[in-house]
Amino acid sequence: MRRLEPTLPDQMKQDSPNSEISRLSRPFVFSDEENESELEKTTNPEKRQRLIYQLATSAWDKGDFARARKFASDLEHKEFRAQFLSAIDYAEAAKAVEEGRPDAALALGKDFPPGFERSLLQTVLAAAQLAKGDSKAAYSLLDAAQRDADNVSTSLRPSLLVAIASVLVRVDRDAALELLTRAVAAFNERDKSEKPGETVRVFTGGASVRGSGRSAAPEPEAYVTANSTGFSKAFYFQGSFRSLALKAKGIEAYELNAKLLRLFSADAERAEAILSQLQDEARLGPALAALAAAYLDAAEIKPVKAPEKQ
Repeated sequence: MRRLEPTLPDQMKQDSPNSEISRLSRPFVFSDEENESELEKTTNPEKRQRLIYQLATSAWDKGDFARARKFASDLEHKEFRAQFLSAIDYAEAAKAVEEGRPDAALALGKDFPPGFERSLLQTVLAAAQLAKGDSKAAYSLLDAAQRDADNVSTSLRPSLLVAIASVLVRVDRDAALELLTRAVAAFNERDKSEKPGETVRVFTGGASVRGSGRSAAPEPEAYVTANSTGFSKAFYFQGSFRSLALKAKGIEAYELNAKLLRLFSADAERAEAILSQLQDEARLGPALAALAAAYLDAAEIKPVKAPEKQ
């Protein structure tokens, strides 16, 4: 049987700044070497930016963060570039924590600007310090994480406060309950405009170009998403989409679920009083049910199964 080879018409082999038919629009994967070679030859600004983005993401995937920064620094869109670089910085620090090098992660984190990534990294580092038995260092990091969380967007703040509380409860239960109260207030604020259970999308940079008539390429976008499994940072660039998980070793919960509330089972009454302040019934019911399940689980009490009807 003859081997099938991809064939392209001659016009698809030509690059044109006015045509969507170009090397990068073909459904084939090119190596870094090919992309770098093409970057040196092409003068098409849009194509150069796409090649730079591809080379940066490829380096990130391989854990070569210095190379990823080198290419990402040449991205022209200022806001998108800043968001992309901050995600690379976080990924490198998180990897250092996973590899058991918290001191290296702490050194990297010192250059982080105030905000979401720094707060999340401080929480991850606190969990790492607790694993080493250094509760004093962990408490200091968690205190700093809470201060940064105050300046995070309304949509991300509830999940971030829950993440911090899931680590803080192992150091100071009373302080964690106070933080749980703040998290409930943050959920109430968020639920005024968003439905519980929805994936939270927080826009962080770029803007789509819309309109009729002449088509215009959308500007790059970057945004953070939050759900019960954690945070991710998504990037939309010249038609390509990537969502990259922000790894957070040591953080046990991001929502008011049984996984979190199991940590508060020793203070079930206080936790119930706090959760009762939730204003949206769609969130209140599941949260109280999760607390009850966590309490029963911690006490090793199994719910009695109702007898079957004869």
